[in-house]
Amino acid sequence: MKPVQYWRLRRNSHSKKACIFAWVSAGVGTALFASLGWIAYELFLNIAPGAQPKAWQVSVFAVAAFFAIWFERILVRLFVSNLHLSTDAEERVTMLQTYLSIVRAGSELAPDEKKLIFKRLFQPATDGMVKDDGAPPTLVEMLSRK
Repeated sequence: MKPVQYWRLRRNSHSKKACIFAWVSAGVGTALFASLGWIAYELFLNIAPGAQPKAWQVSVFAVAAFFAIWFERILVRLFVSNLHLSTDAEERVTMLQTYLSIVRAGSELAPDEKKLIFKRLFQPATDGMVKDDGAPPTLVEMLSRK
């Protein structure tokens, strides 16, 4: 029963982390949205009706929005990753318990069935993270692509 206990601990750990990241991303998202509203208010308050905002004002707001969205995406990705890992651990607990109950009942499994069960139990866990999605590209990276 050690494997079942191990995967239950993993499930509980990732479930707690998913809950924490859900609340943190909601709170940070709200704070970032309010901050972007405040930045827009401060930047564009003194613009006369019908006048165009200056390029630096739009640039400052665009950079702030870019980094706010990027940071929020990181938090949401951490939430989703822990949710995936929790689900994976729960599935492994179910498979282990099913396998152990079949063995205890004295039923024999065909070698192909055992191979299928063990393949699923011992495969690496997927975390739901997109490996190609990380920090925003630097200016040098963007220029070297073109």
